[in-house]
Amino acid sequence: MHSFRARLLLYFSYIEICRKIRVNTNNWHISFS
Repeated sequence: MHSFRARLLLYFSYIEICRKIRVNTNNWHISFS
């Protein structure tokens, strides 16, 4: 059960990081277009 919770936490943090990266790349494209 602990491993499942750890995996879920890792999954959500991964989604959060991907979303931040996507926002950063969008801002980068907008500022350079």
